[in-house]
Amino acid sequence: MSRRSGRDRARRAGKITVHRLDPAIHVGRRGCINPDSYCPDGRSHLDHTTDTVLALLRATSPAGPR
Repeated sequence: MSRRSGRDRARRAGKITVHRLDPAIHVGRRGCINPDSYCPDGRSHLDHTTDTVLALLRATSPAGPR
């Protein structure tokens, strides 16, 4: 969109890390926040996304992992 956007500046500075949520996709029936679509391990895509976000937050928390 804009070469001067906050996201593009952060990407160029190496401050963005991508964490894939396969097999979920961004939107739609297999979307990453769909509670009615499931991963091979039986968790919903919503649970998988939530678990991933919480793990990342805990790993980067100043208090350390809990």
